[in-house]
Amino acid sequence: MVVEGSDLAVENMLLSAKHKKALTQKGEQLLALVQKIEKANLLLGYGVPGISVPGYGNLTERGINEHKALAVRLYQRNQSLFTQKKVINVATSGENRAIDSSKNFVASLNQQAPNLKINTSQTDRYTLYFHKLSRKNDPAGQDVLKQQILQASKAYQKYHKNNIKAEAILNKMAQSTAAQKATQAILAPLFTSDFLAKLGTEGYQYTSEGERTAISTDGKYISTDKGNGKEKINSAFDAASMIYDLYIIAPDMEKELAGENLNPYMPEKAAAFFEQMKDTDNFYDKGPGFASQIGITTNPAKALLIDFFTQAENGLNANSPAAKLRFAHAETIIPFTTLLEIPASGTALADDQPYSYNNSIWRGAKISPMTANVQWDIYNNQANQPIIRMLVNEQESAFKVACDTARLGKTNYYYLNKLKACYLP
Repeated sequence: MVVEGSDLAVENMLLSAKHKKALTQKGEQLLALVQKIEKANLLLGYGVPGISVPGYGNLTERGINEHKALAVRLYQRNQSLFTQKKVINVATSGENRAIDSSKNFVASLNQQAPNLKINTSQTDRYTLYFHKLSRKNDPAGQDVLKQQILQASKAYQKYHKNNIKAEAILNKMAQSTAAQKATQAILAPLFTSDFLAKLGTEGYQYTSEGERTAISTDGKYISTDKGNGKEKINSAFDAASMIYDLYIIAPDMEKELAGENLNPYMPEKAAAFFEQMKDTDNFYDKGPGFASQIGITTNPAKALLIDFFTQAENGLNANSPAAKLRFAHAETIIPFTTLLEIPASGTALADDQPYSYNNSIWRGAKISPMTANVQWDIYNNQANQPIIRMLVNEQESAFKVACDTARLGKTNYYYLNKLKACYLP
């Protein structure tokens, strides 16, 4: 669940402070919890059916249950569909967590509709893992669309790796008075003032280096992992930021942590600051971004949009599957909803107007919560015309305003043909 290494870097810092007798009682309590998080991550998925290699990146029990519940609600909303049609096609990004998500979702759906035939063999990186395509691993061949998506992916990866303008905005936030207050509020209760004053100087810098081992409760499985050193604490701000990263993943590890979380270590105002900073990062890295670079984050998602329309057009054929289910990542769903220009995605901002909660409605919690999803429902109206409705995170959503000519009055239903012509002229 956590970015691999963040927990180890924080642990190394807390252990160093303890060795230097600079850790408060509250700091000792946090150390114990961080070690518990680390152990839970090392063993994540052990004993869970379908998980071949336990460890970082697997679904938590809450994640599994969310996918199962999502499948139940999908069935409840569409019982007549699953009564009429008996085949479901499933595609994934090919990454382990997406595959595991699909297995849990499909198993739950099959419990609701036992007669469904599930086709689960498709891995489609061009539509579901487009942010990391490479010529070596994802050859486009003579496919013109794939060639375009591969080029768009390479352009995005260059932007992601060296986004100087976004880094400048984030650095300014990190050096702000609000950042200093948030950092102090998080760290002051954990360390002595002398240690905190030296944090980030020589001898007080920490990384995610080191080997750690965890043994399952039944003693039958041992997990060992070596930190890669990529996560670095070179300042007090870095330390507070990594503790925030642990804070936001703890609720999704409720079962693994036996109900513990980092709420006692994260003041409300400090959490609000770091949430806005993370939203700023995601707004530029995956979302609407800069007005001067429109399309850089969304162009790779165009194959997915085309596939959605293709499946929608085929959906009313007598022999078509009941649904195509796709399983991917935040790096897929954020650019896709941005490309769709749904109302909650907001718009790109001018280079001289840095993202903030005051000038944009974009929020990561609204666009890409855990188990985020986009669903298109296809109908025939009384005139036998195909009609489409979209749900975003299970709530009806409008398509982009420019496509209102395809809309049925003030409803969230649209003529499919007109909508396609609007998005794919």
